[in-house]
Amino acid sequence: MKISNTRVKFQYASIYVAFLLVFALNLFDDNVSGRYGNSIENGLLIFIFLIISFLLIWRGFPFFEYDSEGEVLVIKSSEPVLISKLSDNQFFAEFPKAKLNGFKIKSSFFRRTLYLHLNGDVKTKTLKVSISCLNKNEVLLLSQSLKNALRNCKKEVINEQRPLRRGFEFG
Repeated sequence: MKISNTRVKFQYASIYVAFLLVFALNLFDDNVSGRYGNSIENGLLIFIFLIISFLLIWRGFPFFEYDSEGEVLVIKSSEPVLISKLSDNQFFAEFPKAKLNGFKIKSSFFRRTLYLHLNGDVKTKTLKVSISCLNKNEVLLLSQSLKNALRNCKKEVINEQRPLRRGFEFG
């Protein structure tokens, strides 16, 4: 199953354009009126800008791709507009389904996180991925796909551990 929220690219691009317009119009107003940074509106505008910026950063990477076709799980999370152009700041994980030991989806205020528990060579590793921009249907599909991967993986382990029956040998 493949899950991708491509609608986020347009939404975040429009948010960034609105931020840039507000900032540019504020600078233009300050240059025309000659009161650079001395008004109450500027302080309030900067405060709102900082709160919205903090919430956008705290939510995590908005663009999420998931692919569970085949024997490998591929999870990619990135910033589609701004940070992707400036740096290589993204999350990418590719691992066999057999290494998946469990998962948990935690929801808090304005944020949703997926924790993947993987069997390592020595100990269990935990991967943390932000899935805040997925809608409820996509989260249910993701959860269902991960449950199926765990169920199929456990069936394979149970089948491998069963002893083979010895048949009669002739001759």
